[in-house]
Amino acid sequence: MPASGALISAIGDPGGPLPRAPRSVAAERLRFARVVLDAGFPTDAVHAAYDALAAAIRGLAGLPSDAPHATLVAAIYRDLGPAGRVPQAAHGVLARLHDLTSLGTHGGAIDAGLAAQSVTEAEHWVQRVEADATPFSPEAELVAPN
Repeated sequence: MPASGALISAIGDPGGPLPRAPRSVAAERLRFARVVLDAGFPTDAVHAAYDALAAAIRGLAGLPSDAPHATLVAAIYRDLGPAGRVPQAAHGVLARLHDLTSLGTHGGAIDAGLAAQSVTEAEHWVQRVEADATPFSPEAELVAPN
């Protein structure tokens, strides 16, 4: 019996292309950060960059999506860093983004250049946190590149 058009659109055509893998929350927030940065909203871009890195760390630590900043910091220092899952420097980046979001929340202007740098830094760290499943070596972080 042939499948109806409604059924095919509901489940996908078995002979058609495979559906794309869903993007992570962090990837979606980074995409949004770029969009709003390009549209001239640096404060919103920094918020989205923070959300992206926080989401990546929450995912790695197995924390709920609403885990607050202090819980993320504790997870980095207590669990993820000592286990070699992320470098301790990840906290510095997360803290800087958090500070910048606080500045925006309290009426301070965030420079577009600083926002762009923050989004780029968040992109780097999200990629590192999400893509590198191998344990991190703390000694490697101390060695200066040649």
